[in-house]
Amino acid sequence: GCTGLKTVNTGNGVKYIGGGAFEYCDSLTEVTVGTSVRNMGIIIHWYDGRLPAIPFNWSPFAYTVTRLVWNARSCESFPFGMMVGDGNPNLEQIILGEEVETIPDHFANNMRSISEITIPNSVTSIGISAFYNCMGLTSVTIGNSVTEIPQDCFYYCIGLTSVTIGNSVTSIGGGAFYGCSGLTSVTIGNSVDSIGKYAFHSCYGLTNVTCLAKTPPFAKESDVYQNYNATLYVPAESLNAYKTTYPWSLFNIQPIPAEGGAGDVNGDGKINIDDVTALINHLLKQTPVEGNADVDDNGRANIDDVTTLINMLLHKEH
Repeated sequence: GCTGLKTVNTGNGVKYIGGGAFEYCDSLTEVTVGTSVRNMGIIIHWYDGRLPAIPFNWSPFAYTVTRLVWNARSCESFPFGMMVGDGNPNLEQIILGEEVETIPDHFANNMRSISEITIPNSVTSIGISAFYNCMGLTSVTIGNSVTEIPQDCFYYCIGLTSVTIGNSVTSIGGGAFYGCSGLTSVTIGNSVDSIGKYAFHSCYGLTNVTCLAKTPPFAKESDVYQNYNATLYVPAESLNAYKTTYPWSLFNIQPIPAEGGAGDVNGDGKINIDDVTALINHLLKQTPVEGNADVDDNGRANIDDVTTLINMLLHKEH
């Protein structure tokens, strides 16, 4: 009830912030949480005589907060969704400090006003449902130390249009991007070896998937994706592996456009329309072709490579 309080900085010595600590601070717009905070909020149990106790959470923050600067290295206990109910409708910005190592479970659950999140390289783990239902989220940058995109992490973030999953990530949890209907393109890093159930299900707008892993990641169920009309781009040397591995085989599979690699027919270090012309000229004149002319990596250069090269260019321009 400190109605005149506008900003709070807990400092780096504080380890615990109690439930409702800043409730009814009607002028509070910015909170900075220090590096040492390990526990936040109070869990209140409700029981109606028929069901097991259900935890309800009392937020430490006021609903008026629009900007949260989060520096806590590793927070063990965190209020479900950070704010009471469906999330703070006013919270527009979360800044993650360079010392943050873990993002708690349900960290920004239902924070629908947040539009952008940058996860720094210091972060090694992200909690379950950390950005669940952040419908306004349009941009996510994932640092180079994260090893897992956990279950339901970006569930129903319908504002996302593209996602790049870095090479440090080895697994993508079930439902991680479920219902991200605005998502049109996804790039999966080269270390991913498993993808969980429904990870990209109900991503109706998905048209391009690029998977940098040379070995097709394990995906037991076909319902990892729903839109298999999308084009899947994979390393050229792995085309046959993806074409013979379910459910990857359901996609339209093409080699990844690579500067100076397959498709660079004229050897100028770039892939563009000049390479299409060069390849057609080679085929018409039946003269020897460069190794890069075998765009689809099937051991020979023919008209199929022209089609593949054109598709590569169209994808690149898109």
